Amino acid sequence: MVVGGDGAISSTGIYRALVRNQSQLTYSAVGSWLDGSSAAPAKVAASVALQAQLKLQDEAAQSLLDERYRLGALNIDRVEAEAVITDGQVQGINARKKNRASDLIENFMVAANGVMARKLTEAGVCSIRRVVRTPERWPRIVELAARYGESLPIQPDSGALNAFLQKRKAADAVHYADVSLAVVKLMGPGEYVLSRPDGDQPGHFALAASRDNPIWNANCISPDAIMASNTAIFVCDGVSETCPLRIPSRWNMGHRPFDSPLS
Repeated sequence: MVVGGDGAISSTGIYRALVRNQSQLTYSAVGSWLDGSSAAPAKVAASVALQAQLKLQDEAAQSLLDERYRLGALNIDRVEAEAVITDGQVQGINARKKNRASDLIENFMVAANGVMARKLTEAGVCSIRRVVRTPERWPRIVELAARYGESLPIQPDSGALNAFLQKRKAADAVHYADVSLAVVKLMGPGEYVLSRPDGDQPGHFALAASRDNPIWNANCISPDAIMASNTAIFVCDGVSETCPLRIPSRWNMGHRPFDSPLS
């Protein structure tokens, strides 16, 4: 896919490819280097070409992120626990937060999944999508915003919600994670659904995905395996039947909930 300076994807293509890993890097080390808070990791410092590639990818990822925000995607700050291990022994627990490196991977994944979802729909191929429907508890989210002196529309609006979240982050970055967590809980869980090209396309509220801007966002072993298999068939064989979704009989899918509306 070709990413423009404004974050819009101008052209796409899906094909088989081989990936050759050049270096093993960590989110924390690369992220702090990209935002200028630390020196480059040793493996990055040793390669001018790798530095240039990471900088280019970061620029493209930030453009994609800006475009997602323009469309109304939410910027949720999630703090995760991370074990500190030295010589195979756990020495402590640190809080792992999002950084420029994790944003880079996230934005590329969302963009690539969007391309795949559109290609499958255009080809008349069904897919399994993980979606977060419009929050039924939106009035509770409106009440939450009101506690901080902010007003949200009566009807659910992801763009307005994200503007509120960013304002809270700027005003109180220390406690922003608490506000983010409250919003995530009020949005409720998501679910796996079968998306048919000729049927309704459920959107993903948190990712600003709609019928015109679909995103295939799978991250569970069974759905992921099914979609990987069907995508391979689509790419290699050019399948174009109405709905050639092949699901092994041992996997009973249906509508399955998952925990996070953003994962």
